[in-house]
Amino acid sequence: MGTRKDRQRPEELDNAGYEMFIAGVSILSVIDFGLEFAPRDSQIRLIAWLMEVPFTLILLIDFAHRLLRSHPRNNYFVRELGFLDLLGCLPGFKIFRLFRVVRAVRMLRRFGGRAIVRDLVRGRAENALLTILLLVLVLLQFGSMAVFAAEQSSPDANIKTGGEAVWWAFVSITTVGYGDYTPVTPLGRTIAIVILATGVALFGALSGFLAHFFLSPPPRDITQTAAYGERDPLAMLAELEASLSDQVRSISAIRAAILAVPDLDSPHTASEPRE
Repeated sequence: MGTRKDRQRPEELDNAGYEMFIAGVSILSVIDFGLEFAPRDSQIRLIAWLMEVPFTLILLIDFAHRLLRSHPRNNYFVRELGFLDLLGCLPGFKIFRLFRVVRAVRMLRRFGGRAIVRDLVRGRAENALLTILLLVLVLLQFGSMAVFAAEQSSPDANIKTGGEAVWWAFVSITTVGYGDYTPVTPLGRTIAIVILATGVALFGALSGFLAHFFLSPPPRDITQTAAYGERDPLAMLAELEASLSDQVRSISAIRAAILAVPDLDSPHTASEPRE
């Protein structure tokens, strides 16, 4: 009987970190879907609408990825309810994106907590990249909303629309800082300090990942390494001894064949004179 320690990876589980990333994007998009109908400032709704562009693009790519790796195609589209993922990418059906969250939680629970931790550690470079991307999206969405809410009451503010707030947050996170839009209120500048410091840290980590990816030597064959790592050391020693025994027998046979060859320089083996 299997235990909780030896759970097998669900067939539809691509990567634990990737599933968490898609679940996070889905949650953010559902929050934006709610903000679009909330009785709040129209510019906050504009920010939520603008953020739907990257969210929808990521979820469409995820749908295409799952559909292409599913064999047969209807296995994902029908049996795993992949058509709900497609519906969730359409305007007016964004609530179906909650299904992605439910599916990710279900698969991760089947996989097990310890297996998830091992999977995250094993693919820590790729998972770090996904984490950075998710944090950038979170910072871009809520940072632009926060700075607009802080600046809208000031008559001297030059960040007056949701679009300007998103643009300011983006150039601040990427540490470009054009300077065309700047917060003027104390609260807005405090938010700017947090966004700038976090942006430097995130893009510094991203630069380190890219440098490691392009400059590090190619990894060893994972399949071969795993195959040797799972074998019994005593069995490997027995195979090595058998291989050495075969080599010793081969060397002995070659030595005996060499000794059996007559010595051409010996007078006993000289050829008879011609008649």
